[in-house]
Amino acid sequence: MVVLSSCSFTKRVLVNPQLTVSTIRARRLAPFAQEWARRITAAPSVARAGDLYGGPGVSSALAAARRLGCPSYFVSAGLSLVSAHRWVPSYDLSVSQAASCPPAVANGEASAADWWETLNSEFGRSQPIASLVRRSDGPVLIALPEPYVRMVSRDLISLSTSQQSKLRLIVARNTRVPNELQPCVLRYDERLAGLATAPGGANSYFPQRALGHFAELLSRHRHGDVDIATHRRWVEADLARAKPIEVPKRSVQTDLEVFRWIKNVDPLSTRSVTALLRAFREAGRACEQNRFRRLVEHSRRPV
Repeated sequence: MVVLSSCSFTKRVLVNPQLTVSTIRARRLAPFAQEWARRITAAPSVARAGDLYGGPGVSSALAAARRLGCPSYFVSAGLSLVSAHRWVPSYDLSVSQAASCPPAVANGEASAADWWETLNSEFGRSQPIASLVRRSDGPVLIALPEPYVRMVSRDLISLSTSQQSKLRLIVARNTRVPNELQPCVLRYDERLAGLATAPGGANSYFPQRALGHFAELLSRHRHGDVDIATHRRWVEADLARAKPIEVPKRSVQTDLEVFRWIKNVDPLSTRSVTALLRAFREAGRACEQNRFRRLVEHSRRPV
């Protein structure tokens, strides 16, 4: 068995200033990927991937792998597929954060899937996830948000039907998945929050929370290898028993109101975005995560 999850925007080690999208002048996909791969290859490694990536989602994924006693990998838009134990540089590139996207992806000239293929070509790799699946004897659990599903979809579709039968693609209820991968999908919905055996937290790392529950489910049943239809029945049976969760009522804030709150609560810019957003919501205020992060970054720019 193997666990794959998305990497994290949050890095526990200061990002290498040469490993950011804005420092590369090339705008077209292939030249950008060539320069990015060159810089990644030349950059010093600063931490193991499992220690570099921060946030509750990463913690949930690593905990799931430990529970199952299996290797853990991260799907990274900047590094390709990387083992949690591999030493890597600290970088800033993503397909889910507009400011950190390769320019051709950000402006719509290329897709996230195009980027994944081009990046891996520059690294001298081909379909790294499919290669890992082919080498695996047991199930491959993959917990990804929609932008990362899109990015690796061709990689997964390249697998034969029998090879795809190993996949458990764990996604949120409304995540769009290509038709070719529908037989591999395990969908979770908002009832996950009502399960005592599931990691709690924000919807921004919902797939990893669902992965945490599924790992607990596999440990609990101990039936060995079973088909995905059985796994879906197990998941639905647990979700059906979930306790209803009362959604807290929060007041919507303007950008100016959010900005002023951030400056008032964190005048020295010492608190993490995650901690600030948690405090903001606990105070009864509403703001989408990416918008909140953008406003925190804006509040910390030099005047």
